Amino acid sequence: MFSAQYGWWNEKLSSDKAFVSALKNLSKANVMAMHAILKIQPDATFIQSESTEYFHATEPKALPLARFLNQKRFLSLDLTYGFPLDVTMYEYLLQNGMTKSEYNWFTQNQVKARCIMGNDYYVTNEHLVHPDGHTQASGEIFGYYVLTNQYYNRYKLPIMHTETNIRMPACKSGC
Repeated sequence: MFSAQYGWWNEKLSSDKAFVSALKNLSKANVMAMHAILKIQPDATFIQSESTEYFHATEPKALPLARFLNQKRFLSLDLTYGFPLDVTMYEYLLQNGMTKSEYNWFTQNQVKARCIMGNDYYVTNEHLVHPDGHTQASGEIFGYYVLTNQYYNRYKLPIMHTETNIRMPACKSGC
């Protein structure tokens, strides 16, 4: 998202086609790397670190976009884990440059059983979605536990909390 959708990192692109291109190439590279490692180290376990996101509609007019973004947030893990996409996300990928055979490759090459899902949570991972399409950080509304539970229910994988910037309360008595 940061590189090819928002234009902040690396590719500095900001379009759905750029996002889908980066997404499919990075996800495929990830899966191919796991297969290569498993040939040398058959007992390897992999941790994929991904941002734990959620999009809150600010009003009913923003619900369709919030629903779309809440499906889109899973795409990198869906492809990496060979998780079946719903029609909306499948069509989104096809409309933005992924071919049917590229999608099918992910369903045929997943290594999910050897994975631990690493979930990152920052105070900026929850977003408000406005009817005009713009989003902004909302701060913590659901929080890490609720969002991580959504990811767990989707993939049924062990989870590791991999990154955060949430400030912990100051220790006042000799921690």
